[in-house]
Amino acid sequence: SLNIEPPSLDYLIDCASHGYKNQQQGNDVYSSIPVHIAAIQGFIATFDENYHASIQLSTAALQKLYTIGMANKSLEGTIFFNLARAYLSLSNLTETIYHARAAEQLGLSIGNYYGAIASVNLSAQAMIQMLDINGAEKLYLETLKFSLNNNLADQPFAAYLYNGLGEIEYLRNEFDKATVYLKKSVELSSRGKEMKSLVNAHKLLATIYSAQKNKRRLHFHLRKLDELALKISAKNCLRDIRTFKAHIDLLEKNISPRQLSRTTISHCTIDDFTDAKEYEMFIHANELMIKKQPEKALGIIHHHMELAEKLNRKLSLLNFQFSEAKALALLGRRQESIKVLITAIELSVVSGVDIFFVQAKKWLPFDLPANVT
Repeated sequence: SLNIEPPSLDYLIDCASHGYKNQQQGNDVYSSIPVHIAAIQGFIATFDENYHASIQLSTAALQKLYTIGMANKSLEGTIFFNLARAYLSLSNLTETIYHARAAEQLGLSIGNYYGAIASVNLSAQAMIQMLDINGAEKLYLETLKFSLNNNLADQPFAAYLYNGLGEIEYLRNEFDKATVYLKKSVELSSRGKEMKSLVNAHKLLATIYSAQKNKRRLHFHLRKLDELALKISAKNCLRDIRTFKAHIDLLEKNISPRQLSRTTISHCTIDDFTDAKEYEMFIHANELMIKKQPEKALGIIHHHMELAEKLNRKLSLLNFQFSEAKALALLGRRQESIKVLITAIELSVVSGVDIFFVQAKKWLPFDLPANVT
């Protein structure tokens, strides 16, 4: 749970370690303790954003599980899920889908629908990054149908499905459809204290209301995020909220060229290209454009475009392409900007993602040729 404080988990690990060291019996109860220790350490590493450590610990837990020949599908599925979550955070989309599908099948085989649906969400999120929007939607809808047929659609963990479908409709610029899904996600997440899906739903709703100039609803969801920040201990969620609020400040023009950046500036490499770091660098590039430093912004954008392309993060690449076009336009390089826009629009049309182009039309300092629009 995201509500479990890491010190409490550390205490549990210490107790388990102490019990294991003082009991040299060879029965299943004690031989399984190292597996649980490694698994719990892997979970803590994920919450602390130590994704490489999480993968090492979780892989070690699986190896120990197989070595002792212990049949525990629940634990095995949970470890696979944590591996999928860590791989997704590090942008290894192929490994994400592999481990998430394994976790999903293990969950379904023992009736752990919570784990199965959460795993489906990880697979679909990886597919969205790969711009397989229709594939992700099909996966979400099939799982939602399964949930409806098994009286699971009103369970708190079904919030992940509604949240994912809401994100897809947002990317299509279908705000009304997105809002219906996201409000359902908020309802279910609040009931079951599903913090991660609750944070994501409030973020997307705030983004939609910002685009619609609905200040009252925007500030309502920002307040909800502030309230959640006081209840959450997981670093990744807290960082996500902080970075999102910096993004909203940009969208709402609550930042002047003289203001210092509110984001953590870090240089991504292919080994640590996380969602959080990418988001922060995207915001930083846009801050530099506001501060009339488009050349610096362009350097950041090009670096991250190269990484996104290597990692097959097509959604990230598309987002940065529109930012690149904006920076080129600010530099007066009109023809280059149009060329980049055409490439980005072609990718948008193929994938069905309209939101970035709709946003781009608001800041373009020139009219696009008729064949582009």
